Amino acid sequence: MTILLYALFVLLPSLGEGYAQRRRQKDWYGKFGSIDALRSIVTDEAELRRIRDEKGLLVAARRFRRQFPRCPLPEALKLVQSL
Repeated sequence: MTILLYALFVLLPSLGEGYAQRRRQKDWYGKFGSIDALRSIVTDEAELRRIRDEKGLLVAARRFRRQFPRCPLPEALKLVQSL
């Protein structure tokens, strides 16, 4: 009985929220359609390149995602790698 209650009150809402977040990210990225179109919103390419070269790809992608939190991580990684 407790397992069922746990599933109803903890697992189902968290799964629903995870799905909603992925859906919002996909919809946001869908506005751009490609990495080149997404690149047009980058305002500090030189800064992202410097961070990528000094600290690594993941750190630069996280920096980009601070500015655009709805950007999916795989797409942010591709964007920073293409700079």
